[in-house]
Amino acid sequence: MRINVSVERVTLEGVPLAPQQVPALRRVLEAELGRLLAEGSSAPPGGAVPVLRAQMPAPASGDGAVWGAAIAGAASSAVLP
Repeated sequence: MRINVSVERVTLEGVPLAPQQVPALRRVLEAELGRLLAEGSSAPPGGAVPVLRAQMPAPASGDGAVWGAAIAGAASSAVLP
């Protein structure tokens, strides 16, 4: 199975990240979300998801990679059954 993940926009409110952490967040979010979806028990239907809302506990770290992985986990939980 092949899954391509492209995140056009992520809106985060109240996230304590420095601007230089944003590229790491995006890179890890796309990679981790693709990995989690590929490992899911069933593939989600094809096509785009225009809006996905998910809640998660805020990581204590200000590291973009940590936030990206946490967001990917929350997003995959919202997409996969």
